[in-house]
Amino acid sequence: MKSFILRNVDDSLFKEIKRQSEKKSMSINKYIISLIKSGIGFPGESKKQKSFSDLDKLAGNWSNEEYELITERIKEQRRIESELWK
Repeated sequence: MKSFILRNVDDSLFKEIKRQSEKKSMSINKYIISLIKSGIGFPGESKKQKSFSDLDKLAGNWSNEEYELITERIKEQRRIESELWK
């Protein structure tokens, strides 16, 4: 495989490439190669990575009260009953 250097990439373009590659869970190198291949119509490269967002609405939506309740329940479940281990 051949390699090449891409010069004069401005900061805003690099930041966007990095953001998009992280979003797709790809290295920057793999992401740029996929962009080049799809841009020139390379056969078989139009496959998109599956993205799942069905649980996104749950992320980061606990209130402080819900968090305290959940952590307290977890603590209860982790409590060791020493009498059972004698």
